[in-house]
Amino acid sequence: MPFAASAASTEIDPALSQAQQEIATSNLISRVGAEAQIKLDLARKQREELDFDQATKTLVSILDSDIPEDNKRTALLELAGTEQQVGQSMRAIQVFAQYLQRYPMDPGAPEALLRQALLYRRMGAYNMALAKFYAVMTAILNLKLDNSGYYQHLVLQAQTEIADTYYLQGNFSEAADFYERLTKLDSADLNKAEIHLKLLRCLSASSKAEKAMQEAEDLLATNPNEAEARFLLAVSLQQLGHNQEAMRQALFLLESPEGKPWKQSIGNQIANVLYTHGDYTNALLVYRHLSQDDPSPEWQIPIFYQIGLIYERLQQPEQAINAFTQEAKRGSTLGPSVDPSLQVVLDMGQLRKNYLAWQAQAMQVNQSIHSSPALPATR
Repeated sequence: MPFAASAASTEIDPALSQAQQEIATSNLISRVGAEAQIKLDLARKQREELDFDQATKTLVSILDSDIPEDNKRTALLELAGTEQQVGQSMRAIQVFAQYLQRYPMDPGAPEALLRQALLYRRMGAYNMALAKFYAVMTAILNLKLDNSGYYQHLVLQAQTEIADTYYLQGNFSEAADFYERLTKLDSADLNKAEIHLKLLRCLSASSKAEKAMQEAEDLLATNPNEAEARFLLAVSLQQLGHNQEAMRQALFLLESPEGKPWKQSIGNQIANVLYTHGDYTNALLVYRHLSQDDPSPEWQIPIFYQIGLIYERLQQPEQAINAFTQEAKRGSTLGPSVDPSLQVVLDMGQLRKNYLAWQAQAMQVNQSIHSSPALPATR
């Protein structure tokens, strides 16, 4: 005898509702999949509206529900992206790790590894970042993915990020090796000008002056307005002892509007070297340029002090006194709260000025004594 259906029962028995995949057909849209897609779309909308808390709750509810794996995979990636977007780097790394553990052969695995690597680097975990960047290339090889287009771009990015990570670590020699390899690759995706400039920075930072000079000259041959390259060229020339050529490059920067960020640094370096080597005329020329670069007292005070010292060495005491006077005028605008190191420079300038004034007065007295008429001899 057949069982009578209960009139009050409207729920489908779990034995059927939880086994819908057994009667699935391509002619119909899966209701479970459709509901998950609606939630995924909602989570994306919540992210766009910067409602990250609600987006996280929506995505977690998807992961906790009985939905197709494709939707769960997407939800995991969306959740990782949400955590990344709100600055929760460690949580984002953990979610990417869950994704990679559950779907190690997924075509999206290389990019997930790349994102993990960037997050680790942002946290300062450079060794972990390097391991993940190398894993990107290994994953693409192991998955036998098409090494063109999207995946080729990922490989190139991983290679450039490895170089950048070594640079951020302060391992300039290793970074230079990677940047140099990148310059030899034939790819339209690479920003060669930026990579050459980074290579130059590494060569300069690792005191490879000869190679840095050559790299800077090559860069300037194609872009003569690249101020940083000219700055590093001047530094390399100075390190190699080519002071006159270094000064020429420094003056070019001082007169160039593109060179403003580098003027004070290279100008000071070159002028100090010239002064130390006794080339007072050229040192004075550089300091005069520097005095026009920044009107702030903090910048002007040490500049005029140096100018005063140079005029002393050139045996021009009046000009030296004038420079020390200019220094004192700029110091008077600072008020009582003067930086101690700056006050030392002001005090030394005042001492030099007083000494020169005393010396000038002593010379006048001495001259007046020698020029006075001789007294008549007494009998």
